[in-house]
Amino acid sequence: MPRVATSDPDVEHRVKTRGRVASAGGPEHVRLPRPLLALDAVLFQGDGWFAIDEANGRCKGVAVPSLEAGLALIGEGSVASIVGRLRPEVSVVDIDLEGEGGYAVAEAVTAWAGRVGVWSLVRPSGGADGRCHVFVAPEGHTDALTDLIEELRAGFRTPARGIDLRRMVRPLSAPHRRTACTPRPYGSLTKALSELRAR
Repeated sequence: MPRVATSDPDVEHRVKTRGRVASAGGPEHVRLPRPLLALDAVLFQGDGWFAIDEANGRCKGVAVPSLEAGLALIGEGSVASIVGRLRPEVSVVDIDLEGEGGYAVAEAVTAWAGRVGVWSLVRPSGGADGRCHVFVAPEGHTDALTDLIEELRAGFRTPARGIDLRRMVRPLSAPHRRTACTPRPYGSLTKALSELRAR
């Protein structure tokens, strides 16, 4: 994985937000831990960002040249969040199942990652209880991960949209398009960052 220079990982970084956050009476800045932003820098490509609205539609005419620029656009006009393209060595399992079913699928994916010795990280989506994203660096196990997804779809009787393997997703530092919350991934961010960089 590429290395990204960062400051003290325990210091929070202030990302400016406008529009929806300010109009809701919230602060003018959202405080994001530096390891969260550093993880995004390692997980995502530097280009390919775009903005989405609350209905999950792409915001026409809105240029997003970088992660930082995209975060600053959230709340401006129809921009509800941003989406980026993962690096080739990373995939994400998008789990669109609510409640215990969603948690069970996330546990199955992380358990598989532990057994084969690959990196993974779970981020609640913020849309509903149980829905989440499992980021995985499958290394030489991409085919096995694809097989696992097929098995889980069959076992939970859900179509592809219920458990989907994707290359594009909302970054860790961006809010959910409808709820405007930015759920923190489970576990230690500093440890996750260190382990991912070591791959």
